[in-house]
Amino acid sequence: PINDETFGKLYPYIIDDLITDIRWNGRFLMIEHLTKGYMKTNDVLSEEWLSILTKNIATSNDLNFNPTQPSLDASTDDLRFHVYHPSITGENKTILSIRKTPAVARITEESFIETNYGDLLLLRLLNLLITSKCSGFVIGETGAGKTELIKLLAKFIPDHEVCLTVEDTFELRLPVIYPNKNINSIKVDKFYSYEKAIRDALRSLVKYLFLAEARGREITRIVEGASTGCSVWTTIHADNTWEVISRVKDMTGTDKDGNDYENRIYTF
Repeated sequence: PINDETFGKLYPYIIDDLITDIRWNGRFLMIEHLTKGYMKTNDVLSEEWLSILTKNIATSNDLNFNPTQPSLDASTDDLRFHVYHPSITGENKTILSIRKTPAVARITEESFIETNYGDLLLLRLLNLLITSKCSGFVIGETGAGKTELIKLLAKFIPDHEVCLTVEDTFELRLPVIYPNKNINSIKVDKFYSYEKAIRDALRSLVKYLFLAEARGREITRIVEGASTGCSVWTTIHADNTWEVISRVKDMTGTDKDGNDYENRIYTF
């Protein structure tokens, strides 16, 4: 449960809607604030308390977290956790990251203009990219707001069109944000992979396919999906547009030399 008893000193940051990320590096606590940016706090988290917290997180997700399984990825409806066990860290300290994943679209059409995120021409272009069933990658560094832009793009999907989100952690939350749209969410795991989920989606004639992030060989299915006419959107970690082609080719895990595959990516 998300309460003061469970999260202790972290609780005020978790319930603050303007804070998106909380990170403990074993020495000090950092938070990311929507308007103030990154801030270092004076809070100190003891290893004894962190051991109890991470054990509760692991147990609630039916996962093991110990020296033999020292990396923990877990989630609740509104929080995503990544933890390193002290047995593998250089200072023998627990490292904890918490990302908040509320069912909220922080970028709206109104705020897009009011905050100078973009102008009206760009907003209309984004709308047209979706309604004309284009596909695309949203690129940027970690924490840049790629997922939030994906949420805005989903607003422009026609209500009657079939849309599916595929994620390992429910971060987009599109069915909750847009309850009147024909959107469903699928969660992948070690038994049901990204590749299988995307393949099944294409077979079921899904018209829009959204992934919170492309990390591996599922990128091949994404390109295939775009080539079949499905509108596919996902995020990729990249510093600039010119890195996208090489990043996609690297993630395929196969030798994709030559211009043919690059042309497929550019085309679709």
